[in-house]
Amino acid sequence: MIPSLPTEILHHIIKLSLPVVSFGTYRERYNLLLAYSLVNSTWRALAKKELYEELFVKNSKEAAAALSVEGARETVKRVHLGPYETRGFDVRLEDARLGAWKLPESVTEVRVASLRLELEDLPRLAQLGTLHLHWCDFGLDDDDNPVSPASPPSFALPAPLYSLSTLSLVDPFLCTDSFPAWAHWLNPTTFPSLSRLSLAFTGSSERVGEDDDFRKALSLLAPQLAAFSLAQGGSELGIEPGFPWSKFTTLSRLALFPSYWPATDLLRAALQGIPSSLSALRVGACSDSDSHYQAETTWGRRVLETLSKTFAEGSPSLQALQVLSIEHVRHESNRAVVKSVKNVRQVMEARAGSFEYCLGWEGQDELLDWERFFEPW
Repeated sequence: MIPSLPTEILHHIIKLSLPVVSFGTYRERYNLLLAYSLVNSTWRALAKKELYEELFVKNSKEAAAALSVEGARETVKRVHLGPYETRGFDVRLEDARLGAWKLPESVTEVRVASLRLELEDLPRLAQLGTLHLHWCDFGLDDDDNPVSPASPPSFALPAPLYSLSTLSLVDPFLCTDSFPAWAHWLNPTTFPSLSRLSLAFTGSSERVGEDDDFRKALSLLAPQLAAFSLAQGGSELGIEPGFPWSKFTTLSRLALFPSYWPATDLLRAALQGIPSSLSALRVGACSDSDSHYQAETTWGRRVLETLSKTFAEGSPSLQALQVLSIEHVRHESNRAVVKSVKNVRQVMEARAGSFEYCLGWEGQDELLDWERFFEPW
């Protein structure tokens, strides 16, 4: 007979036994929770609660079926909506507009892939605290709407989303004929509580990072951000002269994922430009970096040398740093790297901080490439 344990402890044990939450591990999680539900009524209730807190659906039919189960609509907190893998226009949902989905009131976090968002859909997200968007269109593309307006469209201001504190945009695409420019809605008026912002340009969306209006939107939001993550992809976002690093006056946690050129360009720009003192810094290599670049350069050594120099210069952005994590693209064990690792580790130990230097996301198949940017901490 299984000994009786307090419900709180039993629930914690169940949580610890489950794999990390992602599209790739959902089936494994489901099978484990199904097995737990067969133990007894207490296990069944806890397994059911854990299962329906995290809902993975590929279309509205799946969502309707899952939410029709007794208790599911009241239990679900996080919804992962869209295809399990997204490769641009190769994968699109039949019910492609986010506004067509009615979220249960209990939902506080949504991850979306390959859907379209209209301006009038924003108020429907007012209950959310966290929103992650991957390869989502803002507005209707001209290819889908062949009738072009005779004059530039005008847009009303969207209602504020007071609850939203975390926003991630991975490969966004804005259709200027049917959706307002970035600074019109991606600003403190619409997102007064936003404190965590993640941006990733992993493919053909690099032109967004070159948009002056997008940089203007970032300069408006920057003063209120406590955490910021940037994956450059093929863009120059973060290293061009007009990027508003100096506006990040309250930033505490920074994650950088440089790509396609020396990581030190982005690292220098950020650490020299940010006026606030960071508590945590993470530098990682994008998985889509050019293989020749990885093979022919000592990525880790250059990052470490740049950090050592910045520490020595007394950069304000690193004065209170307590957590430093570097994820390199491949193992580098030459003498220069070992020396640089030792120097940086000594600096972090002297301030009673932590330092991690490890192989990056290679081999971590349980996470999709784009999921890694959502929650870098």
